Amino acid sequence: MQDKIVIKIFVLMLLVQPLVVFAHAVFLPKEAEAGSYHRAAIKIGHGCEGAPTIEIIIDIPESVHLVKPMPKPGWQIEIVKVTLAEPYDSHGKLITGDVRQLIWHGGNLPEEYYDEFIFHMKLPVIPGKLYFPVRQICTKGENFWNEIPKDDAHHYDHHYSFPAPVLELIETHTESK
Repeated sequence: MQDKIVIKIFVLMLLVQPLVVFAHAVFLPKEAEAGSYHRAAIKIGHGCEGAPTIEIIIDIPESVHLVKPMPKPGWQIEIVKVTLAEPYDSHGKLITGDVRQLIWHGGNLPEEYYDEFIFHMKLPVIPGKLYFPVRQICTKGENFWNEIPKDDAHHYDHHYSFPAPVLELIETHTESK
């Protein structure tokens, strides 16, 4: 009898798990080549307990450079830059400041819909995981997708209520001749 209950609970967890993952703020695509220029989207799959989303704030890691957001009809964009302690060269131009936060506001994303917030960036050359905390502000309440694992466990998002979106940087693929 207990075995049947355990099996039923396990099956129920497997069925519910995809719904939980869908609800998170996530990267699309989830992988990118290390050192590349990359177009990414953060997908917001729902509001805050039924309330529409009216603002999205994405924190940009320090190792990411040259970030440019894509305009979104009906939304305004604020770009927060910081002065760099160590400027760097990009195509012959000295870069002294970089984007550390993107803010889309003034729009309205109802609970019944999902949307993507798109930006372009230059990724670091070292493969690994990059976490981009996202604050989702709604007409009532907010979700702060900021939980980052202490270790680099696989499928960490299944163990957290509000996991930060993660972009997996993979080794650059080069063709041998």
